[in-house]
Amino acid sequence: MQTHRFKRLALCLLAACMILSLSTMLAALDSTQALMAAYALTREKLQLEPTDVTIDTQHHDQATGLWTFIFRQKVHPDTNGQIFIQLNADGSVHEFRAPRSNQEIELEEQMRIQWAGRPSYAYSFRGVAEWAQLKADWMEKLPLLEQYVVKANESRPQLPYGWRLVEVLYTDIRLPDADAIPIEEARRTAVEAVLTLPEFDQEKLDQYEPRMEIYYHSKELNKPVYQFAYAQQLSPNTDAEFDRWLRTYMDPLDAMFGGGEFAAPMYVNVRIDARTGDLAEAPNVQYVAPAWWKTPSSW
Repeated sequence: MQTHRFKRLALCLLAACMILSLSTMLAALDSTQALMAAYALTREKLQLEPTDVTIDTQHHDQATGLWTFIFRQKVHPDTNGQIFIQLNADGSVHEFRAPRSNQEIELEEQMRIQWAGRPSYAYSFRGVAEWAQLKADWMEKLPLLEQYVVKANESRPQLPYGWRLVEVLYTDIRLPDADAIPIEEARRTAVEAVLTLPEFDQEKLDQYEPRMEIYYHSKELNKPVYQFAYAQQLSPNTDAEFDRWLRTYMDPLDAMFGGGEFAAPMYVNVRIDARTGDLAEAPNVQYVAPAWWKTPSSW
């Protein structure tokens, strides 16, 4: 009796699995259905007919069920003409990317060359004069640059560090005004402010690199400020160098701050009132992701 019950249960489970498998097969698109669905999406999103595009890529991933199509517009004077589409097995949209403007592509290439393509430049220290010159070099492109960064932030979890630094250019960067205190005085005040923090003493601060010195008019504070950032040394790219960096720099640094992984702050950021020489606000000690460049409105 017990054996019979188990057999019936096994048959029921097998039937359920077969039904589920069959329903999945019935719901999945074949190649023609997938192509028609991709064409329909292109018509809906871009008002393009199948005759307006050619098929560069058509691929079906058996493991995930995803259909991938890359169409190319036959006529595209102002864009790259590339349309990227991914459909789920049931025909719903997994991802859709419209053609990108030639202007945006050119700007991105300039950004790669200026920032991401030159890591030593993107990460290295720059002073007040260098930032002022960089702002002047990019002034005409700033409106387009802002649109690009906003769009890029929406389409990916996090921009590369070098590109995120581009957002600093949104601020009113300039050379110090005539009534500003000398930068040397502001720098001394910034260091003194860091050394008053419970987390820091001179030995600890010596382990950090000056990463940025910049002068600008802060919208948030409604005054001109000097801003200084002192950050951890950057990790090397190769595995061997990275392991050595961990042993000789990061592990001892974390130990200086009480031990444990990520015990040491990533950076400390200080803003000084450029007219009075006083602290513009309390120093910002950051233990997770740097935030001092994140949005123009915070400057």
